[in-house]
Amino acid sequence: MRKLFRLAGILTVTGALAACSGEKTTANYHTIPIPQEIKISSEGEFVLNSGTKIIYPDGN
Repeated sequence: MRKLFRLAGILTVTGALAACSGEKTTANYHTIPIPQEIKISSEGEFVLNSGTKIIYPDGN
């Protein structure tokens, strides 16, 4: 039983270290509706929240 806990601890630490490897992930722009324009910026992240307005033409 002690070996099982030790193995679980080692796997947990290994997983945590792998998650913090510093590699950047790529963005997935497969959204519906498709944005008319996407501008990539180094100014930070875009967060979609309840205050974000999505504007579209009438009847669309």
